[in-house]
Amino acid sequence: MRSVARPCPFACESESDETGVIPENLPERLALWCGIPPPGIVESWLGIMASRAVLVATKLDIFETLAAGPLTVQEIVDTCATHRRATEQLLNALVGMGCLQLKGGRYALARRMRAWILAEGKYSFRGQILLHELEWKWWEHCEDYVRTGQPLRVHQTMTDEEWGLYQRGMRSGSAFPANWVARNLPLPKTARTMLDIGGSHGFFSVAICRRYPTSRSRSAAARAPAAAVTRKGPESSRARTDYDGTTHRWRVVP
Repeated sequence: MRSVARPCPFACESESDETGVIPENLPERLALWCGIPPPGIVESWLGIMASRAVLVATKLDIFETLAAGPLTVQEIVDTCATHRRATEQLLNALVGMGCLQLKGGRYALARRMRAWILAEGKYSFRGQILLHELEWKWWEHCEDYVRTGQPLRVHQTMTDEEWGLYQRGMRSGSAFPANWVARNLPLPKTARTMLDIGGSHGFFSVAICRRYPTSRSRSAAARAPAAAVTRKGPESSRARTDYDGTTHRWRVVP
């Protein structure tokens, strides 16, 4: 019996779309069919480890280091300035999850992962993965919330650094839904002005403005997102490109 935990649902290229505990023989199938273990037990144990492994590999630029090609453990360690034995254990975990491949003593980034895990990937989720560290801290208050009903109100309490991380994370992976909305939103071709309430990073407005070249958008947001999503860093270069040529038609208003 094995557990499958994929860092990104869109990155799956297997014959099965199953996630969680996957039986590998008849006795294991019968056990799962009988509810042994019941749903959520194994996932709650392995899911937290899989999530943290992907987060650490992203934060330490292990995936970015492998972007150019396969490397040995020592080559990765030298580039990322990490502990050899600990790094090898992390790499092997990522191999088991399907993020990396190991052949001839060299680790390589799985081809299906490149578009999703790398900063310059077409559908990069790097910002979202890095945001998980902040979300991890928020979820530590889950018990307090259930006991008291008092929310964290994170939007009002985040520091500027956390706000930038939050905005880049929210922007990460938004191209799919934003472009879908732009294609399917029933707007007349003569549409000129749009008000985006709670616009966050503003990319939905950007996608719509691209779809309708004569339109302009005003985004009503509590805090300006532009500085956050265009801040310097490997995870934000694609965001800067995405706003090029459109920003003059998209503005944040109080």
